[in-house]
Amino acid sequence: MSSHNQNQQQPLSLDVLINSKRKEEVFGDIKSSISDCLSETNLHLTVPALKSKIRGKVRDIYDAGDYLVLVTTDRQSAFDRILASIPFKGQVLNETSLWWFDQTRHITSNAVVSAPDKNVTIAKKCSVFPVEFVVRGFVTGSTDTSLWTVYKNGSRNYCGNALPDGLLKNQKLHANILTPTTKAEDHDVPVTPDEIIKLGLMTEAELDEASRKALSLFEYGQRVALEHGLILVDTKYEFGKGSDGQILLIDEVHTPDSSRYWIAHSYEERFQNGLEPENVDKEFLRLWFRDHCNPYEDEVLPDAPEELICELSWRYIFLYETITKSRFDVLSTKEPVHDRISRNILSALSALKAKARFWVKFFDDKCASEIMAAFSSKGKEQEKAAIARENLKTLESALQGKPFFGGETIGFLDIAVGWIGIWARIVEEIVNVNLIDAETMPLLTDWLKKFLEVPIIKASIPPWDKLLEHNKGFHKILTVAST
Repeated sequence: MSSHNQNQQQPLSLDVLINSKRKEEVFGDIKSSISDCLSETNLHLTVPALKSKIRGKVRDIYDAGDYLVLVTTDRQSAFDRILASIPFKGQVLNETSLWWFDQTRHITSNAVVSAPDKNVTIAKKCSVFPVEFVVRGFVTGSTDTSLWTVYKNGSRNYCGNALPDGLLKNQKLHANILTPTTKAEDHDVPVTPDEIIKLGLMTEAELDEASRKALSLFEYGQRVALEHGLILVDTKYEFGKGSDGQILLIDEVHTPDSSRYWIAHSYEERFQNGLEPENVDKEFLRLWFRDHCNPYEDEVLPDAPEELICELSWRYIFLYETITKSRFDVLSTKEPVHDRISRNILSALSALKAKARFWVKFFDDKCASEIMAAFSSKGKEQEKAAIARENLKTLESALQGKPFFGGETIGFLDIAVGWIGIWARIVEEIVNVNLIDAETMPLLTDWLKKFLEVPIIKASIPPWDKLLEHNKGFHKILTVAST
């Protein structure tokens, strides 16, 4: 039995973290990777399809036309600047999010298209809501906007949540609460639901849906974390609206950077004794810089000791393996990380474009032309319709396992070829043939229904009677010309 599995069977404690055999297994890989951390990316110079670059604290985001390419680096930030690069941190954050995105599909759709590299996620473009949905299950924290700081200073209403008297630091709340924030110039500002609507940040319907999803995600995350020996204390979620108007989960989910985790088995005893909960602390690097320089004002910061860098890397890996209950894949450093990522992104984007070109050509050559033949071939309508139906069945198979051709939501492929379904319905009615029926093509039938419900499609399609009237005239011209 592997040391990783043995550790998972023990009650999770800080002793497991400090003395784990698994730590010994990965420490050599961590040390050898210090010089090959992903500190900076310039993929717009190596991948032709990538346009602009936005550099965040940890992520570099590239515009790939129909998609966004999100690269999670190894940068460690605090004091509004980069302190160091931590081996494998980016991989941990990206793969933790991908694990949770997959686990929570029953709660909400997300923007993930693919993950061509351990540090990379390709995502659908969304209109991002300027609100972070912070969910809390405990009265804790030390920052100015933390729930405990606000509570101990006398507030009994926070972001629209009424709080009772008598709560203690680190106490579990009677029910999880949502404490949303919105971005100011250099910090987050807590807001109430009413303020979000009044400020025009979201509509009431959008806010209600996103709030329900956030609370459901957190409740599910707490349940899974507890099964794995952890308490999910608080976290944040971000949402965006896709091209079809659907609200999608974006950014990151339940990662060690976006969430606070405590060790579960020792929480109750320590809380009763007035002690701080055990946690997999990542603050020691920040404290080292605070003790050895002025991180806010010094132009050049000292290099952090290698042992601290390695220790922090191990803690990220430990959290990944504990949260997901899976073994972390330590990648070889033989190929430079930037070269590897460039190669994988280029391949993934090429595959997406090739897939799109194939389906557009298939729609055009095999579906549109045969439907048109059924529409214009007087006396051969049924024969041509049978050929068109066979090609439409191929489309039916392409929808297996997903609601839309683009994946979870309507994408550019659906919009580009959506007129095929509309055209098929027009031809069915005018020449009395059967092209798309619910019994043999349920997925295509459902896709067409959803497609026609998209607001932008609804707004751009003429009334049905007008479409029929126009095309009946067109049909008459074609059939007269063919005789």
